[in-house]
Amino acid sequence: MAHRGSWFSVRRPGWLVIAAFTAAIGLGLVAGTPRQEGQTAEVWTVLVQTGDELAAGQLTATLGGQPLTAGKAYLLAFHQAQDAGDLEHVLAVADRLDAASEPDLATHVRRAADTLLEEVGR
Repeated sequence: MAHRGSWFSVRRPGWLVIAAFTAAIGLGLVAGTPRQEGQTAEVWTVLVQTGDELAAGQLTATLGGQPLTAGKAYLLAFHQAQDAGDLEHVLAVADRLDAASEPDLATHVRRAADTLLEEVGR
């Protein structure tokens, strides 16, 4: 009876080719994906403008059936800026929260800005 190699060793070259091909396609897709930095800035701007209009009483809005307040709009903008690592926009949100009479939220956002600054500084 002839000795055959193990199943794994017989299949391994094909498996490696498929894995390498899949990885190459994935890297190609990632490299070709446009950066969303501009989109993040647009979302941040819309959220801040919405917060400004809500704070001025020029707008009423709901989010998921709940009333959207200026503080909530600013917090959404904060999260966008935080996710993007954009310290300048995080601090701008803190200033707007102060202006909207949300000092506790502004303090929280400034602490998050300090943490972000430490992370970026590393």
